[in-house]
Amino acid sequence: MFEWLFGKRENVEKLKIETKQSFENVKRDIESVGHWIKHLKTNGEKADLRFSEVDNKLASLETEIEGIKNTLAMMDTAV
Repeated sequence: MFEWLFGKRENVEKLKIETKQSFENVKRDIESVGHWIKHLKTNGEKADLRFSEVDNKLASLETEIEGIKNTLAMMDTAV
């Protein structure tokens, strides 16, 4: 009776199936993006930790170098 408005029953079912598949694909894509965000966040945190370690070692080296310079300066004035 309303075929002119909604189309044939088969076309409506086909549209329902395609719409469901499309939403499932979108859901899967969003989940994949979420996994990538977690991956990048984890790698960023690891990089921050490594940077912090390097920064601490550099600060330690600067302190040691300053101590050596002071020792050399005292030796020069003693001579």
